[in-house]
Amino acid sequence: RVPPAAAAAVAELPSLRPGHAPCPGWAHPLLSLSGTLPILHGGAQYNIPVLVWVLPSYPRSPPRGRFAPVAPFVTPTADMVVNPGHGQVDGTGRCAVPTLDAWTEASTLLAVLRDMRRCFEIAPPVYARPAGGPAAAR
Repeated sequence: RVPPAAAAAVAELPSLRPGHAPCPGWAHPLLSLSGTLPILHGGAQYNIPVLVWVLPSYPRSPPRGRFAPVAPFVTPTADMVVNPGHGQVDGTGRCAVPTLDAWTEASTLLAVLRDMRRCFEIAPPVYARPAGGPAAAR
């Protein structure tokens, strides 16, 4: 059974698949969405590969100084690299979008995904690996 938050996200973004994936620091796989997030940039559509973990505390607000209960990552393919100067994605692919910074119990998984799309349409978080460049770390 897919939880309602994941079902709503997949209904709007069918390129994402619900499942359970291992998450560093957790003993058991967590609910996740994986696949691609379609964006429009410069008049063209791009599909940004992502993995979003939903922590067991979802949708509760995190304690002060802790992460929101959604952990989104860009997961570049072997022929992509993370844009090192991207304002919302760090070198590991972890996304920090405004919805996560202002998380409340009324916040939703779908709101995070929409926010990611808005940010990525302004500046894509990945680009094609230059020819002859090193392979992506996995």
